[in-house]
Amino acid sequence: AMGQTCCTNDDDRDETGIDPLAERRLGGREDSDSALLDSVFEEHVLRKDVATAYVHAEVLVVKAGPADKLGMDVKHVRGRLLVVQVFPGGAVDRANQISRRLVPPGDTIEVGDTIIQVNDKVNTDSDMVMECQTQPALRIRVRRPKPS
Repeated sequence: AMGQTCCTNDDDRDETGIDPLAERRLGGREDSDSALLDSVFEEHVLRKDVATAYVHAEVLVVKAGPADKLGMDVKHVRGRLLVVQVFPGGAVDRANQISRRLVPPGDTIEVGDTIIQVNDKVNTDSDMVMECQTQPALRIRVRRPKPS
């Protein structure tokens, strides 16, 4: 629903905010692989900030037929899809128009949104693109920076 934020469960974290499972994955040793360390840091330490910095939206997009275009241009970024353009008349634009007419207005897909899920495909850009190309009905979940 509009305005919802994603929350994290802090029950499994110690006072440093790091999930003990993350420390076990690293084996409690110094690891020279900075990419792995950055990933664990980002995933576990920054998650609290990320959870409060974004809002999520979900839109049902239904294509009119096999030749119908979504009408959306995306950029592949770290396994997700960044919306860079929504074209007038495409299935996404039509879904947005329907959603805006609801009372209260529903969620929309906007330029700058990051697509994080399409139907049951999550956080894998190639799987989400394939889902968009092959399925007539798409439940698209996005996140966007929370308005300041």
